Amino acid sequence: MDSNYEYMPYNQLFLPLATQAEQNAKTVSTRCDTCRENFISRRGLEIHMNKIHSNFPKVFICKQCSKSFKNKYLLRTHIKQVHSNAPRLSCSKCENTFSNKATLQKHMKRMHKPVVTLA
Repeated sequence: MDSNYEYMPYNQLFLPLATQAEQNAKTVSTRCDTCRENFISRRGLEIHMNKIHSNFPKVFICKQCSKSFKNKYLLRTHIKQVHSNAPRLSCSKCENTFSNKATLQKHMKRMHKPVVTLA
Protein backbone atom coordinates (compact mmCIF):
# COMPACT_ATOMS: atom_id res chain seq x y z
CA MET A 1 0.00 0.00 0.00
CA ASP A 2 1.20 3.54 -0.79
CA SER A 3 2.50 5.30 2.35
CA ASN A 4 0.89 8.59 1.25
CA TYR A 5 -2.55 7.21 2.10
CA GLU A 6 -4.20 6.17 5.32
CA TYR A 7 -7.02 3.64 5.56
CA MET A 8 -10.12 5.08 7.20
CA PRO A 9 -12.18 2.12 8.51
CA TYR A 10 -15.20 4.17 9.59
CA ASN A 11 -16.10 4.99 6.01
CA GLN A 12 -14.07 2.37 4.13
CA LEU A 13 -12.07 4.93 2.16
CA PHE A 14 -8.42 5.56 1.51
CA LEU A 15 -7.75 9.25 2.03
CA PRO A 16 -4.54 11.13 1.18
CA LEU A 17 -2.62 11.98 4.34
CA ALA A 18 -2.91 15.68 3.47
CA THR A 19 -6.69 15.32 3.50
CA GLN A 20 -6.53 13.48 6.83
CA ALA A 21 -4.45 16.34 8.28
CA GLU A 22 -7.06 18.81 7.02
CA GLN A 23 -9.82 16.75 8.66
CA ASN A 24 -7.90 16.72 11.94
CA ALA A 25 -7.40 20.50 11.75
CA LYS A 26 -11.18 20.94 11.42
CA THR A 27 -11.69 19.73 14.96
CA VAL A 28 -9.77 22.72 16.31
CA SER A 29 -12.18 25.47 17.36
CA THR A 30 -11.44 28.79 15.68
CA ARG A 31 -13.07 32.06 16.75
CA CYS A 32 -13.49 35.31 14.84
CA ASP A 33 -11.81 38.11 16.81
CA THR A 34 -14.25 40.66 15.39
CA CYS A 35 -17.66 39.11 16.14
CA ARG A 36 -16.67 36.12 18.33
CA GLU A 37 -18.42 33.56 16.07
CA ASN A 38 -16.88 30.06 16.26
CA PHE A 39 -15.82 27.93 13.28
CA ILE A 40 -14.69 24.32 13.10
CA SER A 41 -11.95 25.06 10.56
CA ARG A 42 -9.50 27.79 9.71
CA ARG A 43 -10.90 27.78 6.17
CA GLY A 44 -14.39 28.47 7.52
CA LEU A 45 -12.99 31.44 9.44
CA GLU A 46 -11.18 32.70 6.32
CA ILE A 47 -14.38 32.53 4.26
CA HIS A 48 -16.28 34.31 7.05
CA MET A 49 -13.65 37.07 7.26
CA ASN A 50 -13.73 37.62 3.49
CA LYS A 51 -17.53 37.69 3.34
CA ILE A 52 -18.35 39.56 6.52
CA HIS A 53 -15.39 41.61 7.72
CA SER A 54 -13.38 42.40 4.58
CA ASN A 55 -12.72 45.92 3.33
CA PHE A 56 -13.94 45.14 -0.17
CA PRO A 57 -16.19 47.85 -1.61
CA LYS A 58 -19.88 47.40 -0.92
CA VAL A 59 -21.49 47.00 -4.32
CA PHE A 60 -24.84 45.34 -3.54
CA ILE A 61 -27.45 48.01 -2.81
CA CYS A 62 -30.87 47.41 -1.28
CA LYS A 63 -33.46 49.01 -3.56
CA GLN A 64 -35.81 49.58 -0.63
CA CYS A 65 -33.54 51.46 1.79
CA SER A 66 -30.26 52.08 -0.14
CA LYS A 67 -28.15 50.22 2.42
CA SER A 68 -25.07 48.66 0.79
CA PHE A 69 -23.59 45.19 1.26
CA LYS A 70 -20.35 43.40 0.37
CA ASN A 71 -22.04 40.46 -1.31
CA LYS A 72 -25.36 39.17 -2.64
CA TYR A 73 -25.85 36.79 0.30
CA LEU A 74 -25.74 39.64 2.84
CA LEU A 75 -28.16 41.69 0.73
CA ARG A 76 -30.62 38.77 0.48
CA THR A 77 -30.39 38.17 4.23
CA HIS A 78 -31.03 41.87 4.88
CA ILE A 79 -34.09 41.90 2.61
CA LYS A 80 -35.52 38.80 4.31
CA GLN A 81 -34.88 40.10 7.81
CA VAL A 82 -35.75 43.77 7.37
CA HIS A 83 -38.14 44.12 4.45
CA SER A 84 -40.09 40.86 4.57
CA ASN A 85 -43.81 41.02 5.30
CA ALA A 86 -43.56 37.88 7.41
CA PRO A 87 -44.49 38.28 11.09
CA ARG A 88 -41.53 39.32 13.23
CA LEU A 89 -40.45 37.82 16.54
CA SER A 90 -39.74 40.34 19.31
CA CYS A 91 -36.97 40.09 21.87
CA SER A 92 -38.43 40.16 25.38
CA LYS A 93 -35.36 42.02 26.71
CA CYS A 94 -34.99 44.83 24.13
CA GLU A 95 -36.75 46.41 21.15
CA ASN A 96 -35.10 44.23 18.46
CA THR A 97 -37.23 42.04 16.22
CA PHE A 98 -36.23 39.02 14.15
CA SER A 99 -37.49 37.18 11.10
CA ASN A 100 -37.06 33.69 12.56
CA LYS A 101 -36.67 31.81 15.82
CA ALA A 102 -33.04 30.81 15.17
CA THR A 103 -31.97 34.44 14.74
CA LEU A 104 -33.84 35.47 17.90
CA GLN A 105 -32.19 32.64 19.86
CA LYS A 106 -28.74 33.63 18.55
CA HIS A 107 -29.42 37.23 19.60
CA MET A 108 -30.57 36.13 23.08
CA LYS A 109 -27.45 34.03 23.54
CA ARG A 110 -25.07 36.79 22.40
CA MET A 111 -26.74 39.87 23.82
CA HIS A 112 -28.69 38.66 26.85
CA LYS A 113 -26.56 35.86 28.23
CA PRO A 114 -28.44 33.87 30.87
CA VAL A 115 -27.54 34.82 34.42
CA VAL A 116 -26.67 31.84 36.58
CA THR A 117 -27.25 32.31 40.28
CA LEU A 118 -25.64 30.03 42.81
CA ALA A 119 -27.73 28.95 45.78
